Amino acid sequence: MTTNEALWNDLLKWQTDINKKDEALLKSKPIHDKAISPIREMTEIVLDNLKPKGLNALSSTSKNDISVNKKPTLIERAEAEKTKGNDYFKQSNFKQAVVHYTKAIELNPTVSVYYVNRAMAYIKLENYIEAERDCTKGIQFDTKNVKAYWRRGIALQKLGRIVEAKKDMELALKLEPKNATIAKDLQALISTNKTLPKEQKTNSENKFRSLPINVIDAAYEPQSSQQPPLTPVSTSKVNKTPQPVSGTPMATAKQTKDVKEITANITSVKEEQRKEKKTTDSVPAKVTTEKTRPAIVPSSTVPLKFSVPKTNFEFERDWKTCKARGIDVLYQYFQNIPPASFATLFKSSLESDYFEQMIHILATKYVEQKTPKDIYDVLDGLSRVKRLDMLLMFLSKQQEKELESLFTLIKSSDVVPKDKMDRLSMFYKIR
Repeated sequence: MTTNEALWNDLLKWQTDINKKDEALLKSKPIHDKAISPIREMTEIVLDNLKPKGLNALSSTSKNDISVNKKPTLIERAEAEKTKGNDYFKQSNFKQAVVHYTKAIELNPTVSVYYVNRAMAYIKLENYIEAERDCTKGIQFDTKNVKAYWRRGIALQKLGRIVEAKKDMELALKLEPKNATIAKDLQALISTNKTLPKEQKTNSENKFRSLPINVIDAAYEPQSSQQPPLTPVSTSKVNKTPQPVSGTPMATAKQTKDVKEITANITSVKEEQRKEKKTTDSVPAKVTTEKTRPAIVPSSTVPLKFSVPKTNFEFERDWKTCKARGIDVLYQYFQNIPPASFATLFKSSLESDYFEQMIHILATKYVEQKTPKDIYDVLDGLSRVKRLDMLLMFLSKQQEKELESLFTLIKSSDVVPKDKMDRLSMFYKIR
């Protein structure tokens, strides 16, 4: 019994001591305020009086300094080419400037500034036709480009198209009324126009556009084919016809006799023509039909021979010439070009005007005279031209309807496999 009480008293004493120690620990300060032996030596960071911006500020330099091999985009490359063109232009090296402006257009053909800058280089090279075309293209992408109207006015003035030049400069001045240089050029144009003859002012617009074209072909017959041949007159008599000279004596008797003989021959010919006309009028229609010659063949049915263009320059030259002669001649020229050569021929670019005219020719002449397979070959060849998808974005509603009708015709004929037709329809965005 004594042993058990001793053990119990000992256990109570141990519990009391433990409680006292716990109370002492709770009353003491936290452990992190006590001196702890350092794990590693302290290092001092010197920032040269710069205020630190956090951990990211110390690591951001490494991100920026890392060189990434990133290829420039087409837009960045085009801007670089434009900058090179500007540098060559400042050095008066206009030909090299045209080269770099052209590269910029090929990389990004939707920027108006590239066309307008190249137009100025063309003006310096006195290539006013190309300058006028570039300015027109620049206006298509930016209708408020002052320099485009101004420089086109300069090019038109040099081409002699004063009325159009005046309109462009007036429009440029309207967009930028405080531009003294444009106002000066416009005033000089007006003063120059006052000195021109009246006929030149009214016809200045058509002076360089309308050109007479004489078509010489074996299929054409002279309209006077039904008239009888004239009575031959000796060359010796014609050559001896007296020439009127002021202050000379009267013609000799021999010269007067020759003149009378020639006059008599002409009179007899006219009489024979009148008699022949009366005779043909009195003859029945059947006899007249048998004796007359074949009718004159219209120019649209006469097959013309064209050389296949090898460069874009040759194509544009021939296209403009054939366009002036009518859509029939233009169709004959266009169908002469193999569709497989379109990608090579229009490697640099295909103008929207030419593309729209091609669609119109397909919808009219090709539908009438060609097969659906021929139409498909042309559309497939055009689809392989670079950046043609951008020209499709600017088609008018009329051209879009013509394009849809062409695809409807090809699909209904079943001459093209469905997979090829689906691919072409997807390219031209035809449902």
